[in-house]
Amino acid sequence: MQDGAQDGAQDGQARPEDRRQSGAPLIPAYVLGCGGAGIACVREAKERIATFLGAPRPDGRDEPELPDLLQFHGLDTVPWSSSEGVARLRPSEYTPPGGFNAGMVIDTMRRSQDTEGRARRYREIQRWWDSDIDPGVVSQGARQIRPIGRLAFYYGFRQFQRAFHDKLDRLRGIAAREEAERQGYEVLARTGEMKVYVITSLCGGTGSGMFMDVAAWVRHVLQDQARLVAVLLMPSVFTLAIDADVQR
Repeated sequence: MQDGAQDGAQDGQARPEDRRQSGAPLIPAYVLGCGGAGIACVREAKERIATFLGAPRPDGRDEPELPDLLQFHGLDTVPWSSSEGVARLRPSEYTPPGGFNAGMVIDTMRRSQDTEGRARRYREIQRWWDSDIDPGVVSQGARQIRPIGRLAFYYGFRQFQRAFHDKLDRLRGIAAREEAERQGYEVLARTGEMKVYVITSLCGGTGSGMFMDVAAWVRHVLQDQARLVAVLLMPSVFTLAIDADVQR
């Protein structure tokens, strides 16, 4: 054992490079954040996992290179941005189901109604859309209005579906497991087994509006092939943050 590794062992803290060399435990996981708060949590999780595993950061970038057995994905109604700070999400890790005129979608649905009031276009929306809402163009969030978040997921579903399956294929592939083992990780699951984390707050419009549809669809796709875990941020989380800001 090297002197640095000995020092780390003496103070009870194994260094990241030592964890990898000794077979750091790795459970295949898909971490999906919905809305701004959900994505913030995904970025923080990515940063902490990368630090714990000692993942390399080529050229000092904020994008650590993690095994394909770990997939990170953000879903939000604002455009992707390369904001600095904790680990970034790459454009390929981000799906923005926004940038569309939601008002036109609702108008089309209303104009297509037959004599009995049943919509012939976007019929699925009619069952739950609140007629008092004027959604406008969805490009900078859902304005804390849940039906707008749900509408965005409905409208951008195909885009999300393609991204989800692409990441799922990489995560579940034999090549991903072999690559992780070559890098020194100990994979604690049989091939194909994994966990899926869906993270969102229940306070805004985007994440809380689409969460149930996202979770139901993921369960439909994976059935019993994955453990689905919901991480839900309650209002108290934001109350504590606001109180802390006020005290500064």
